[in-house]
Amino acid sequence: MSIDFFTLLDSTSLSADDPDRIRSFLKTLEDQFDAVKFTDAEWRFIHEKIISKAIPALIDHITRKQKDNLVKDWLELFRKHVPFQSTILIGDQWFKYHNLATTAFHLGVANNLRVSGLELIQMMYAQRKRINLDEAETKKFNDFVKIGLCGVLTSSSRSSPSLVQIVNSTLGHLCKFSN
Repeated sequence: MSIDFFTLLDSTSLSADDPDRIRSFLKTLEDQFDAVKFTDAEWRFIHEKIISKAIPALIDHITRKQKDNLVKDWLELFRKHVPFQSTILIGDQWFKYHNLATTAFHLGVANNLRVSGLELIQMMYAQRKRINLDEAETKKFNDFVKIGLCGVLTSSSRSSPSLVQIVNSTLGHLCKFSN
């Protein structure tokens, strides 16, 4: 991997006010992820930079109810290229990605964004052996399942069959992680 890529990750500043810059950063990451096989140490650095720079801008973009595919494209990039094993992620990094995915699901304007959030969640849980949740995280997890996922099943079965299908699939994936 080139030093230029590390420098770019370290120096880039992203804001929801500049979606073109976020798109450009996404394209650069995607090109590197397609071209390079990273070591665990490099992945740790990449995760640190994504979490500190991209995720806050993406969550801000979602909360502003932007109606484009920017966040969906990022979620797909994470799902296709980013490893979420506990040997690579440190501290609460896994939960930062999880928060982005659940925010996309809860606040996403378009169903395709909500579906992408759930697809990422499924993949993240599939790559982890066991998730140890503290009390606050357990409450968030339970609220996500009870209010978020089950809420979709009770309110939108006719209007959004693809969303209902991914919710059912996600519930199946999450069953083995519930306390």
